[in-house]
Amino acid sequence: MTWPPWRGRWGEGGPREAPDSDARRLVLPRVEAEAPETARRLRLRRRALVLAVALPVALGTLVAVVGNGGLLDARRLKRQLRQLEADVALRETEVSRLRDEVARLAGDPLATERAAREDLGYVLPGEIDFLLPRSPSPLDESEAGAPPAP
Repeated sequence: MTWPPWRGRWGEGGPREAPDSDARRLVLPRVEAEAPETARRLRLRRRALVLAVALPVALGTLVAVVGNGGLLDARRLKRQLRQLEADVALRETEVSRLRDEVARLAGDPLATERAAREDLGYVLPGEIDFLLPRSPSPLDESEAGAPPAP
């Protein structure tokens, strides 16, 4: 017999107990020694128990992944949140640019005059405004059905 009990290999040296111990070994009934019908019932009970535990665990896992508020739903919501955050950042940049332009227009009369002339088409009294036709782009010609110019 070896001491401590974890030394040695399984099946060697007989029972593993302390040398000065008066404890008895627990002897469990072996299934193979029982009648075949009892062993079969015991196996069926074990299988039923495993099924009774495994089935709710499997269903719970499936619901946690696919169900409402599950893993797939959470991933979709996170993706949507990232998209909305990017949209908010883009709009904040645009608002900042527009605020800078408003501040520039409020403080600079030349910027105000340029914006009035370019965006609104205003002219000062006594000025002559010439409106020239824009040259058509190749896309405009193809859309109108005219043959392209050589």
